[in-house]
Amino acid sequence: MKGLDKMRALVTTLIMVLILLACWGGFLVYTDNTSAVLSDHMDDVYGCAADSDWEGALKECDDFLEKWDMNSKVYAIYMEGVCVHDIELSAKRCRGYILSEDASLVMGESASILAHISLMRDNDRVSLRNVL
Repeated sequence: MKGLDKMRALVTTLIMVLILLACWGGFLVYTDNTSAVLSDHMDDVYGCAADSDWEGALKECDDFLEKWDMNSKVYAIYMEGVCVHDIELSAKRCRGYILSEDASLVMGESASILAHISLMRDNDRVSLRNVL
């Protein structure tokens, strides 16, 4: 009977570890897919600001904020809240700079957001540092 209990404990532990790894893998795929779309929008904001296309920059920034609103709720489940909050604040500041037509500040904020998104992807990777 003792051997059966030990075997049951081992199988239960293995199943839990597999569930944990599957969730981590799912979050990794989700982050890669959604962050690529978000990065594309911020790249477009940066390009529009460089060309002084304020209507295009505003549209891309609004699209980014709309997609961010949907995705940030999922990101908040498994990422640091500070990172999620920083990106949202930067995007809202970026939108304000677009409305004031300040190209250098828009480009700076969009570059900051792109760096945050890149760090977000790196922090979500399956690595020994992240596991421990």
